[in-house]
Amino acid sequence: MIYLHKILPLLLLPLAWVSYLCLASLITKRKTPLVLALIILWLSSIPYTSDALMRWVEQGATKTPASELPNADFIVVLSGMLHAVPTTALKGAQPAAEVEWSDPDRFLSSINVYKVQSASHPVKMVFTGGVIPWWPQSPSEGHYLAQQAQQMGVPPSQILITPDVNDTAQEALAVKTLIVNNFKSSTPPTTLLITSAFHMPRAVALFQKAGIDVIAYPVDFKVYLKDTTVMDFIPDAEALAHTQLGLRELMGRGAYSLSTLRAWLN
Repeated sequence: MIYLHKILPLLLLPLAWVSYLCLASLITKRKTPLVLALIILWLSSIPYTSDALMRWVEQGATKTPASELPNADFIVVLSGMLHAVPTTALKGAQPAAEVEWSDPDRFLSSINVYKVQSASHPVKMVFTGGVIPWWPQSPSEGHYLAQQAQQMGVPPSQILITPDVNDTAQEALAVKTLIVNNFKSSTPPTTLLITSAFHMPRAVALFQKAGIDVIAYPVDFKVYLKDTTVMDFIPDAEALAHTQLGLRELMGRGAYSLSTLRAWLN
């Protein structure tokens, strides 16, 4: 199922439509599809478009200082910040893989929040065991992040790791199980959720569906503080990536809304 969730949106993103139109132009020998392909490629590749889209996707979220957050019982850090790269094999050994950061913002922000919060009250960090089936060399993120957190001073007794999970819905359910098993107070726990700003609205909805009320702490913003210049209208590979990322996230929200509506109707 995860393959369908990952592949289907790719067939509807700008690069896919550019390919369809180029193919149509080649088959029909007409220029109109090719012109439309170029227009789509230009619009989706300029920072002006990608910034406007990501600003909408991030829903105007802003970064909150860690010192202003309410006291939490759990700090939940969602996966999605690591990848595996090949390493040079030692003589007589099989090639191995090494973990590198795709973007450490979620992890570094969680460590900062933990240090601020743990100075005044006990708080546990929860790392999710995110794995990608088609990256067999990648480790479960939760275990790697737990090791890194310990190296940065977080006691092992204050770290929880979910089993392996493939998507945010699975993360929410796995986190709920950990919280139920590790929180004995009669009052509801206060749970801080850390993920990328563009991903936060859908993540919050999925955690609420799983029965967990969370306090959102968005990080890893894709829209930066800058003035609009002529550079915002020149095609850029990063802008294209952000446009595709934003559209994929909107598709994910749409799929979640449809599943919620279907469940309500049934």
